[in-house]
Amino acid sequence: MYYALRLVLALSTTLQAPVGPRLVVTHDGNGPPNVVATGWVAVLIIFTFFASIIAVAVRFILLRRRAHALAVASATQFQSLFEHNPCSLLVYDVHTLDVIQVNQSAINLFGYSKEELLQHMAVLLSPEDLAPFVREQAALIDLTAHSHMVTRMRRKDGVILDVDVRGHPTSAGGRTARLVMILDITQRLAAERGIRVAAEEAHAARHMLQSLINVAPHAILATDEQLRVTVWNEAATALFGWTEAEIMGRPLPYVPADQMPDFLLRVQSTRDDAVHGSEVTRQRKDGTLIDVFVASAVLLNDEKLPVGYIGVFTDLSERKLLEQQLRQSQKMEAVGRLAGGIAHDFNNILTVISSYSSMLLADHPDDIDTDPLQEINTAVRRAAALTRQLLSFSRKQVVQLAPIDLNTVVTHIEPMLRRIVPENIRFSATLPALLGCVMADSGQIEQVIMNLVVNASDAMPDGGSLSLETGNVELDDEYVRAHADVVAGSYVMLAATDTGIGMNAETLSHIFEPFFTTKPEGQGTGIGLATTYAIVRQFGGHIWVYSEPGSGTTFKLYFPRQDVPPVDLEALKRKSGPRVRQGVVLLVEDDATVRRSVSSMLTRHGYEVIEAVDAENGLALVAQHQETISTVLTDLMMPGMNGRDFSAAIRVAHPRMRIVLTSGYTDDEVLRRGLLENGRLFLQKPFSAEQLLGAIDGS
Repeated sequence: MYYALRLVLALSTTLQAPVGPRLVVTHDGNGPPNVVATGWVAVLIIFTFFASIIAVAVRFILLRRRAHALAVASATQFQSLFEHNPCSLLVYDVHTLDVIQVNQSAINLFGYSKEELLQHMAVLLSPEDLAPFVREQAALIDLTAHSHMVTRMRRKDGVILDVDVRGHPTSAGGRTARLVMILDITQRLAAERGIRVAAEEAHAARHMLQSLINVAPHAILATDEQLRVTVWNEAATALFGWTEAEIMGRPLPYVPADQMPDFLLRVQSTRDDAVHGSEVTRQRKDGTLIDVFVASAVLLNDEKLPVGYIGVFTDLSERKLLEQQLRQSQKMEAVGRLAGGIAHDFNNILTVISSYSSMLLADHPDDIDTDPLQEINTAVRRAAALTRQLLSFSRKQVVQLAPIDLNTVVTHIEPMLRRIVPENIRFSATLPALLGCVMADSGQIEQVIMNLVVNASDAMPDGGSLSLETGNVELDDEYVRAHADVVAGSYVMLAATDTGIGMNAETLSHIFEPFFTTKPEGQGTGIGLATTYAIVRQFGGHIWVYSEPGSGTTFKLYFPRQDVPPVDLEALKRKSGPRVRQGVVLLVEDDATVRRSVSSMLTRHGYEVIEAVDAENGLALVAQHQETISTVLTDLMMPGMNGRDFSAAIRVAHPRMRIVLTSGYTDDEVLRRGLLENGRLFLQKPFSAEQLLGAIDGS
């Protein structure tokens, strides 16, 4: 206002002033001096002033137009960016939550039309379970702050989406609003979950694989291309001796030095991923060599180049031991069959010799020198004892099976054992109470104990100690795996332990073979332990030997335990067959020489003998002479019908007829039956006249 009045005064003064340019300076004593322009100078000043005002006004107008144009362009650009943004965008009123603006991407994402979205609140897009939470958060949100969250939103068709939501403060039409950018991350999260699940599954698979490797009963190991160990399981430690900590990252140490060149050559020449199996010898940490079966393969990468090796090892020591035991068992069976066959034929021959020598002695007691005949009979008895042991070894001997107490058997023969054992050997017997019973023949068990005691005494020429021990034991699966032909279960053990000279591995592999002996010539037949082995096996038992040179020997015999009370052995020994009167004897024998010799002995002692060459002939004669035949004496082993079936057929028609069975050995059926049925007796070949007559008349 002040400058406007000054301008009017200056203008009026100029117009009243005389022509001619001049500047007049006045001063009233107060304030600054006044300068007054006159003439054309004043006109120039006024023109310049108004020109400046006009220029400023024009510039202002131009600037406003430019700003408006920029604003319009910016709005257009923003709208274009908003509409065509690939990210779903919407603007909503922060107070009412009404949707104010939405772009095409959001329309496509949620499936609503633009009109539908603009007519609803933003909460419409939240699942029902999240709507209350969204309302609560919207009321608490800082209107000036940016926000970010990962949540779930709902499409029009009900599909729930995982979304990344970012909010920014804005305004729209004078309303306080928020711009929300929505990114669909459903597939990304699904992919992440898939990756996470795959990673977890891969981790679980690796853990399971590692667990399987660790619990595998076979040694498993892997190496890199330089043969450095990368995998080593617990079974490998048990097999080779090195722990995982000792072996990881180290070159393979188990290949013997003399095999290393061939091993490296074989490894380097293998380039396929096929599995190769072979039996090899490997070295343990302690230097011992072991036989193993290895299944190995090359590990190849995607380019089919070798990156390592893997091997699975099986210890063959146990299998080879079992194979050796099986071969030994088969060999013993074969030798037993041979021994049984020889003993059968030999007993027939001995029967003839014994019969005729006995008859000569009886017929000419004073006419001839009887010493040779006595020597013949003595030799026959020795040969018969030998064949009985062979028959025991071959398990072709009649046995009287009964439940017996081993403690009772040991106690019964202990006085005799103490007489056999030399005085420089300390003998003891440990017999615990409540011992289980075994199904066996007491006489043969006595023979087994005698053989073990004699064998142990011979192994201690300079004295020592010998102990017998019994006990109830359980043989478990671990024991069974290490011992061929053994069944897990309850057993009664009989052990004989000595402190003698012991045996090496070579001797141990032969001790149960007949006629094998380490004693000087003439001091042993080599049949004792073979007989022991056969008797134990015949009763379903097992025998095992532990021995080392200089450390003594232990024999352990295991018999299946029976849950039945034992029999009275003394009563069993006193039992005898019924007595019968002399009469007619039907002799059934396929060997002509034996038939003639036995017939002669019976005839000499007052019996009438009817001879039959086989069972069929014998049945016909029984039918023909059934009223007169009092006793049937038949061989067990005959061609066609055997003696057991023959006697059974007679028993059906003539249950009271006396039957005596005789043989060098019995057939398997009789062995399985055990004791002969009532009314039938057995006479082992060779037999003397006294034994024959005793069986016939029951004396």
